[in-house]
Amino acid sequence: MKVLSLLPSEITHGRNHFYIFTFFNVLSYLLISSNIIILYAIKLGADSFTIGLLSSFVQVAYIFMLIGRIFIKKTGAVKLMGTFWTIRYLMMIPVLFTPFLYSRGRADIALLVLIFSVLGFHTARGIAITSYNPIVGQLAGIKDRGVFLARIQIINHILVISVGIAIALLLGKNAPFSRYILFIATGITAGLIGCYFLFRLPEIKGSALGFAEKFTSSIFLSLKDSRFRQFIIVLFTASLALTTLLPFSILFFKRIYGNSDSQVIFFTVFGGLGALSMAILNGFMIDRIGSKPLILIYTLITSLVVIPIIIAPTFKTATLQFVFAGLVFFLSYMGTNGILNTSQNYFFALIKPQERLNLGILYFLTIGIAGVIGSLAGGTGLEYLEAAFNRSPVNAFRIFFGIILILFILSSILILRLKNIGAYSVRDAFAIIFSPRDLRAIRLLNRLGKTKTIHEEMGVIQALGTSGSIVTKAELLQKLHSPSFFIRAEALHALTNVPVDNNIETVLISEVKNHKFTTAYIAAEIIGRKKLKSGEKVLLQALKSTDYFLVGKAMVALAQLKSIQGFTRIMEIIEKTSNPRVIIHGAHALEIYKNKSSIPLLIRKMERKTSPYVRDEIILAIAGILDIQEWFYTRYTLFLESAQAGTAKLIDDLNLHQKETPVYKKLVKAVENITKDHNLFKTICIKLLATATLNSNALDSAPETADHYLILSFQNALNNEKILRLDRFRFLTASLLIYFYIR
Repeated sequence: MKVLSLLPSEITHGRNHFYIFTFFNVLSYLLISSNIIILYAIKLGADSFTIGLLSSFVQVAYIFMLIGRIFIKKTGAVKLMGTFWTIRYLMMIPVLFTPFLYSRGRADIALLVLIFSVLGFHTARGIAITSYNPIVGQLAGIKDRGVFLARIQIINHILVISVGIAIALLLGKNAPFSRYILFIATGITAGLIGCYFLFRLPEIKGSALGFAEKFTSSIFLSLKDSRFRQFIIVLFTASLALTTLLPFSILFFKRIYGNSDSQVIFFTVFGGLGALSMAILNGFMIDRIGSKPLILIYTLITSLVVIPIIIAPTFKTATLQFVFAGLVFFLSYMGTNGILNTSQNYFFALIKPQERLNLGILYFLTIGIAGVIGSLAGGTGLEYLEAAFNRSPVNAFRIFFGIILILFILSSILILRLKNIGAYSVRDAFAIIFSPRDLRAIRLLNRLGKTKTIHEEMGVIQALGTSGSIVTKAELLQKLHSPSFFIRAEALHALTNVPVDNNIETVLISEVKNHKFTTAYIAAEIIGRKKLKSGEKVLLQALKSTDYFLVGKAMVALAQLKSIQGFTRIMEIIEKTSNPRVIIHGAHALEIYKNKSSIPLLIRKMERKTSPYVRDEIILAIAGILDIQEWFYTRYTLFLESAQAGTAKLIDDLNLHQKETPVYKKLVKAVENITKDHNLFKTICIKLLATATLNSNALDSAPETADHYLILSFQNALNNEKILRLDRFRFLTASLLIYFYIR
């Protein structure tokens, strides 16, 4: 069934309202849930089991998504979420009256009211969150999904930091009940304001919710897919560890180090900074390197942060202990939120849009079941350990967090087995993260996604071309489908510096085959530079094209591939063509082959009347075939600027070697007549060639045979009046004789 997506304007409108909803929702959460409820429960006299019970409600809520699925078909995703999100805040109103019960000596009833209100709060949330993945999944789109999710996290954690500081300052060392109630009342109000913007989101369109599939059959079918099954196992294991880490970390610092409520809130501010760092990092690179490597990185970070908690070092000053706690919370929040954020991104990449409802429920149920087990088992287990180590509570926490560390290590092992979905391997991802070149390329790719004009886009693509980073490959390949020739051409040029893989080879061959008169010649050039043998066949076909740009580049590319068939075809083409571009590229191709048998053909091409720059290319190609081009080029350019200066340089070369020999005198005479008496020049050079020995390493046959072949080619050329009259050729001949005389 076709899935209808939102219009671009609806996505923009929806995202803006979702950002505002996120702002008020997070503000509300920080004031009526999160650590405030844990601290308030401790103030009411809650024990470890009660703390674990309250923490478990966050996860128990996910079970009620099954009820939400019943309602969502009738109400729609947005209305369902908006309605029950409103109910969740109303469920917290009874908590406002708990100080009255506590003051009357009924702390037990006050704690019971808190427990049931929090349970109701999370139950309503569980029903509402049925809509979350379908709504967010459709607003997220595909191309910049990670950026959208990261922005939500950035809003989240900026509030965690700012509101956390405010709460910590307001709580002080021993805040009264009234201050906690003020926080909760403000949180309820903020939450209800957020619901107004939630109701204004665009409704999810029809089949995107996936009603066609029954819940159970959809789940069983998905679990048969090994990729999805492995992900669910990872999600369960990681969630089991995560839901025990943060709540009991708070308890750890209060009981082992005796930190006050305000200090604990300050610690969570450090945690917010860590989570914000994660969100910025994800927004920067998650859409570039994929989710799997980042899930592993955040799991490793969280694993490492558990170790110092297990050690539980003693500190001489309160400041050192405060810094220690701040670092622990910074890294633990960074890792915890990173795992959840990247897992969600991986989940959206793994499933189809129409599966977001059913599999979204399974996603949250997995987190919920793991969370309930972790919270309840954590609370019960810690109670047992504290009783067993009554005289040494620190040992109880060491064992407790040691078990959590084992869970994180197990998660890391399982993550390595996940499939790479649009991602780099873990090894490559680590290399990218620690490579300034690749990070610069990612920054440029993020800029590329924000460009608004062809000019801006071309500028960024040109910059990407200089990076040589493999990270740019996917985006550059995508740009080959641009409607602009100039963008496609720049993208191809940029691919020149990117390491080649099978995808790039396939694309380059396709470009040569299907894009004549546009970008085919660029692709042919890259095939040659990269020496891609798989492109030989299409390059040979390209030699038949009427696209002279393509023919020229194909000839050079075939020479770079050392194609035997290519050499024969290039000789045939040069023999027949009068196109200057084809002649120039053909001469260069023959220079690369360095086959002496092509020299007579190149000399013959100078017979016809043609532009001087074409003859220049032919002469340089001949010098290249003879392996004297580096020596010859500087002297030749000097000769073209000034014939007198060029010939004087050749005389200087002769004077640096043995003088007054018969050959020396003949060579000097020949040089002096390059621009004067052509016939005298011819007579001298033919005689010198007849007695010369030119054992050039560039010649690919026996020296004596090569010498004879080469000598005969130049003698015949000198006897050809059309060629003899070319001063450029005369200079080449004199230079060749001098080079082999002085070498």
